[in-house]
Amino acid sequence: MNIASNALIESGAVTSVYDLLRQRCGLSQADAASFHDTRIDTIKSWCSDRRTAPAGVLDELRDLYADISEAGDELADVVKLMPQRDANGIFFQVGTPLDNEDAIACGFPCEGSCLAAVALAIASLPGPARIVPRVRGAIPTAVSQKKSQSSRVTVYHFKVYDTVNDRYVVPVRKSPMERIKMIGGEPLMETAERIQPSALDLFGRYEGSDPVTPTAKFSLRAREIIKRYGLESWVSAKPSNLRIDGIPRIAFTFEDGNEVHFEAGICKRLSIELNSFGETEAAQVFDAILKQV
Repeated sequence: MNIASNALIESGAVTSVYDLLRQRCGLSQADAASFHDTRIDTIKSWCSDRRTAPAGVLDELRDLYADISEAGDELADVVKLMPQRDANGIFFQVGTPLDNEDAIACGFPCEGSCLAAVALAIASLPGPARIVPRVRGAIPTAVSQKKSQSSRVTVYHFKVYDTVNDRYVVPVRKSPMERIKMIGGEPLMETAERIQPSALDLFGRYEGSDPVTPTAKFSLRAREIIKRYGLESWVSAKPSNLRIDGIPRIAFTFEDGNEVHFEAGICKRLSIELNSFGETEAAQVFDAILKQV
């Protein structure tokens, strides 16, 4: 058992909500990159709080921890029925995964997550415990049923290269990672959202709420005002599922495929300034965005 490679708590202070949940789930940073199907650099930025982990990603960890907790409870119930005795009295024998592959076979993303469930089981036992490598049919370990994870799916906005117009475009609908890779797209990780599988259409796409697009042709003066707010070349906007300190945000998608989550108040400030210069048509666009929040 290679505990060192999947330590439950890595060295260093916890620096973000994401980092705390990741460690609580027994994921190393490398494990987390595999679990979320993203780059290790992205994981490090979420851990250090250089970038705030999107709500959908945090939900993935919450679902994983729910599975870990359930698996720990079930393991404890089984072990309680199999008390052992030696010269020192009664004890409980708890199995651990043989290695990382064995933990994956037990339904976990890595050995660390399985060990997290084992630790929860041990904590709820009524007496002393001894850990040994698991033996099928004799010494049980934690097994995840993935009940929480399988009940929801993570979808993302993504960018895909438009060879006709020689640029990247962002489809309006979100899709699961499997579909994005199948069509050669690149997921925008900050747009992660956990949904019920039934919300996907026949093609595996998720529409969600309709985004607002700038149908009005902005004047030169309106474009200059919008540019000062960092919203030059935005193509659509919709309420974000990301909140920081309870403040609602708007997810603006840009021509290059990037999505940036601005505080919703930016729309109100833009509307006021645009109206003050007589740019009422442009102001109405941002009023429409704000009404969705």
